[in-house]
Amino acid sequence: MRTILSALVIVGLSGPVCAQALSIPTGSMKIKTQDQVDQDAERNKAYEEKLKTMPDQNVKSDPWGNMRNTGSAQGEQKVRQKQADQKKKAGAH
Repeated sequence: MRTILSALVIVGLSGPVCAQALSIPTGSMKIKTQDQVDQDAERNKAYEEKLKTMPDQNVKSDPWGNMRNTGSAQGEQKVRQKQADQKKKAGAH
């Protein structure tokens, strides 16, 4: 009884596998025209330029820094922001 059940499970699972293997991809092998290649290049260039103008998102901030009595969090945040700005200016040149 178990062997028959096992055989049915194996046959049942092999059907979808065979169907996936026989599928033919359509539309993925389209050849681009020179105009499309140029448009993609322009789009990528504009994207890269826009990324350079955006502020650095990796600067850590402490939203509760002004609530603490130490006051050092604000000073550290300003120093980190200045360092990030300097790195950005150095990378732009």
